[in-house]
Amino acid sequence: MSHQNDALNAAALAVSSAKGDRVFQELTRYLATILNVQMALVGRFLGEPPVAIRTLGLYGGGAYRENFEYRLDTTPCRAVVGGDFSVVAVALKKNGSLGRSFREKY
Repeated sequence: MSHQNDALNAAALAVSSAKGDRVFQELTRYLATILNVQMALVGRFLGEPPVAIRTLGLYGGGAYRENFEYRLDTTPCRAVVGGDFSVVAVALKKNGSLGRSFREKY
């Protein structure tokens, strides 16, 4: 439990000292670290009702990645629109669950 508290404290410090768009980059890096996952993203819904997401911060493979937009209807993220929480536990390139545009970039 102490490791998780240390990680959360470090994330809060990093995010609080980041400026502008770097806040989301730092947040995704610490989310990936805390959750022990290969990739994390923070995004904003586009449209009403939401039909796509524009990433605000993306971290994967040990580096920050370029932001992009992707459609919700081809991804597990569509469940988040309804208030669900989603973790993709299978390799993205293997099952293609985030759609072609995401797989081509990462």
